[in-house]
Amino acid sequence: MSIEKSLERYSNSAYIRAVVTAIPYIGSALDILLYEKGSKWRQERFNQMIEALSNEIEELGIASDEIIESLNAKIDSEEFYDLFIQASQNATKEKSEEKIATISHILAGYSSGEINEVDEASLLLDLVSEISAYSCKWLSKLSQNQIPDYYKIKGKYVVWEDYEKFLISNYLDIRKEKSIPPEYTISDLQIYSFQRLEDLHLIRKTEINTYSGGKISYILKRPSQSSTIHFTYEEKISYQIDSLGHLFIEWIKDQF
Repeated sequence: MSIEKSLERYSNSAYIRAVVTAIPYIGSALDILLYEKGSKWRQERFNQMIEALSNEIEELGIASDEIIESLNAKIDSEEFYDLFIQASQNATKEKSEEKIATISHILAGYSSGEINEVDEASLLLDLVSEISAYSCKWLSKLSQNQIPDYYKIKGKYVVWEDYEKFLISNYLDIRKEKSIPPEYTISDLQIYSFQRLEDLHLIRKTEINTYSGGKISYILKRPSQSSTIHFTYEEKISYQIDSLGHLFIEWIKDQF
């Protein structure tokens, strides 16, 4: 049973509501959340999707009667009906305005013919639902679709380019540092996000190296002297964006 049908059943059943209300301490608040606030939030999210879709269609710049007729013919189909229901259900589950806008963007893309196959549009909608707003934002901001390498140093994963700038600007010898500032480390949430994106075939590992003597170096410069620092990292991981990842990025990059 879908969440929409479950919530509808909850709203229409005095018995179920009474059972929920009887839960100690939180029952009344949970009933208000499910019966009143939940319905309001779902409606607001659906309205956001419709408004964004309206804006997308308007921006298509449709001018000729032929194009309008083609657009209406595509929308007046069972395939579009199924896709619209899928999009609506997905949108009402999303808190992220960017993800709701992406859902509308994909719908408009299929309507205009930019996405030719309904299965492709459906897959993109599924991916939007499967991936967190955090991961979507990370993917959309990849510079020239390149994923940086991650190095494990002192037990933590870092983007070396960022951490190196910190070390150089503060004239720090990494060998003497006991720990890495948290803002330069890759969090457990990010590590999980990479694994999730890999499971969905959006990115893939192209290199995993664990070294006993892998070396990396950087130069510290002062007016009076320069020093080259060499140290050993514990592991290096490289990722590559798969073809599905490139397609997905094209449809989310302007929304995040």
